[in-house]
Formats: sequence, C-alpha cells, structure tokens
Amino acid sequence: MARTVAFFLGAFICGTLSTFVIAWIQSQSRIKVDVAMALVFSALGIMLVTLLKSKLDLHEFLSNRIQNSGVRIHSDTAYLYLQLKSR
Repeated sequence: MARTVAFFLGAFICGTLSTFVIAWIQSQSRIKVDVAMALVFSALGIMLVTLLKSKLDLHEFLSNRIQNSGVRIHSDTAYLYLQLKSR
C-alpha cells in the first residue's frame, strides 16, 4: 500500500511540475507546446539516466526488457523504484 501511494505521489508531483515548466517555456518564448514538452521530457530522461548511472546499466535494462517483452511492465517499474529507494 505504501509503495502505491509513493508511486502515485511521485507521479503526481512530477506531472504537475512538468506541466508548469512546459507552460512557462511556452509563455516565455514562441516555442509550440509540443516542442516544449519534448524539451522537458528529454531533460527529465537525461537527469534520470544521469542519477541512476551508478545504480543501473541502461543497456542491460533495455535489452532485457526487449528480450522479455512478455514480462509485465510492473516488474520493470518495481526494479527502478527499488534502485532509487536503495540509493
């Protein structure tokens, strides 16, 4: 139960923050909303990979996910959560 709340809270905070940043970028420049979204989500992805670099081998994670495409995505999400929690 606590993990579910943590996932929900983290997703809510990240989504809300992303929305505000996207709206701010769009209001401060002539950039369209889709470009602002691409910038924000790319930056978030780069930050996540950088933070997890010592804890997670991204190539191994992605290749295992492709090989085991029948495995439910929840196991991948749980793995990432446990990696972040152990940090």
